[in-house]
Amino acid sequence: MNSRTTDAIVLRWYPYRSFDRRVIFYTRDLGKVDGMARGTQRITSKLAGSLEPLLIIKLSIAHGPRNDQVIGAVVEKRFRTLTESLPRFGAAHSITELLDQLVKPYHPDERIFTLVEKALERLENPQPIFRGFVDLVHLQLLAALGYEAAFVQSVVSGRDADDGVFDPSHGGFVLAEEASISDLPRITRQERGTLEALLASDEPPASDPGFAPELYRALRTFIYSKLDHPLRSDAFLTSVLQSEA
Repeated sequence: MNSRTTDAIVLRWYPYRSFDRRVIFYTRDLGKVDGMARGTQRITSKLAGSLEPLLIIKLSIAHGPRNDQVIGAVVEKRFRTLTESLPRFGAAHSITELLDQLVKPYHPDERIFTLVEKALERLENPQPIFRGFVDLVHLQLLAALGYEAAFVQSVVSGRDADDGVFDPSHGGFVLAEEASISDLPRITRQERGTLEALLASDEPPASDPGFAPELYRALRTFIYSKLDHPLRSDAFLTSVLQSEA
């Protein structure tokens, strides 16, 4: 077997047979990897603790004829605050779940790895997290994966204007008369510039840009349109935020 060592973000795992696990990683050098971790369902396993979701590890993996085998894992970053705060825990899982659902195996992208790593670091920071943080990181991930919303000019006519709306069904900014339905949220030129800069960056948003709740809802509708089914972690995050409101 050929082996490789690379940085990896643990996305999730699930039991396989009696004592094994299948672990899904997003790695810096290989992209998304599904690895077999032998014996990690046993309570005596020394490897199991290094394969929990939301850890950043140094992963050693061997490529076999049928599947990849996890042969080593050393924790590099452990985000303890995420396990102590339900909103931050839910936000982190929402980000990694979107990545898991949309990315294909063995398509590495340094920008995606860096963005998710920095988003987890931001959630670990004790600084307050604003309500739309996850939506904006989702938009950044979609852009990196080729599902970028357009804000420079109207996606319908190519025209520019100071005022318009965000239309999820068209995938971006349109003039009010071009909208697919009425009552879509207004989006200003300044807000469009903020979103364009964000989509070009591998840094998660550092502060709340102050978008209206209606605009965040429309952005979320656009995000969900790219998925086969809703994110389970988003339902959890919504319930947590509602209970703490």
